Amino acid sequence: MNRTDDEAQRETLDDWSADLADALRLAGLEVGVEVEVDAILALAGDAAHTVLRPAAPLTTFIVGFAAGRAVGASSSSAPPELAVAEAIQTAQTLIGEYGEAARPAHPVGADIPPAAGDAARSAPSAGDSNRADIPPAAGE
Repeated sequence: MNRTDDEAQRETLDDWSADLADALRLAGLEVGVEVEVDAILALAGDAAHTVLRPAAPLTTFIVGFAAGRAVGASSSSAPPELAVAEAIQTAQTLIGEYGEAARPAHPVGADIPPAAGDAARSAPSAGDSNRADIPPAAGE
């Protein structure tokens, strides 16, 4: 059976996540957390496409840091996955607000009146020869 590219990528990401957790001495801790690869990648993609490309790694770092602080500051036995999910949701909400703010006030194709002076600069169309700003063609 041949592995698909998606399966190979998933395996590589899972291996990398486990190796990185080991290197950072996170593996085996009582407060271990299962890495939600799809959620993290979706967050990074949304940040990159909505805010700015460099926002992707920055966003995921800050979300992870915030989740770690929340778990460390919590006196409850809430699972770390909950802190991660809450941090991701907060970031997604902010990303959505950035997206809303970046949308133009007038959607493409909306009937927007021309700015002052635009009519004089626009190319004439058929039947425009009676406009005062366009001289009549020879023979008219």
